[in-house]
Amino acid sequence: FFFSMNGEEGQQLAQIEKSFSCSTDNIKSISDILTTLTADMSRDQPCYVEVSNSELNFIVSGKAKSLQARLALNRLMFEDFECDAESIKFAINLTVLLDCLRIFGSSDSTTATMSFSTADELLNISLEESGVVTTCEINSLYTDDFNDLDQQSLFIAFRNNQEECQLILKSEPLREVIQELTDSFWTGIVKISVSNNPAAIKFLTGGQIGASEIIIPRTSEAFVSFQCRGNISFEYSLRSLMFGMKALSVSIAVIFP
Repeated sequence: FFFSMNGEEGQQLAQIEKSFSCSTDNIKSISDILTTLTADMSRDQPCYVEVSNSELNFIVSGKAKSLQARLALNRLMFEDFECDAESIKFAINLTVLLDCLRIFGSSDSTTATMSFSTADELLNISLEESGVVTTCEINSLYTDDFNDLDQQSLFIAFRNNQEECQLILKSEPLREVIQELTDSFWTGIVKISVSNNPAAIKFLTGGQIGASEIIIPRTSEAFVSFQCRGNISFEYSLRSLMFGMKALSVSIAVIFP
């Protein structure tokens, strides 16, 4: 899927009207963010792409359909962003996309242009580094899962229900909490409790030989915002929680839960 084009082939490609196109002066930041979607995913895991006039979305789902991760790149992150349709949807292999974006390694000066054509269902990527240009074409994947994805979306279910609490925490202290939970040897389940009295968030994991409890009070500098209607508790598998928190490495704050 890596090749260069010139001459007649390049002219023919240029004549195809693109439904979507964007460009960036630093593709490394984009690829670093996309990497957060790859944890615990197989190399052939499909990634669903939704493009609108305002943003570029990447969505991956766990095999059991109990986990979804959505990454939204606002159009303001790009130097140029154009979408001819109200909504464009296609699926690609995320591993192939990342391999393509990293052709020039981790350079901060690699520029890139991406476009998708509904005529040939190809995602075209052109990368330039120090005058060297490489063009890639990635075939989209045939899938009929988009309807199921819309119907079973965990994001839609979340939005259709009233929020019981909304916390905004700084990434660094939350990253330390996740690391502490990861290093524990108790169990694969993490119980998270949020309360108003006392105002705090608590992480609890335990097993037959002990338990580990981490409490962050509302007064902690870790909080940017703390809003809670009452006392609530919910449980996640530690594996799913770690996947959902992988973006901590490239973020400055997290809206939780």
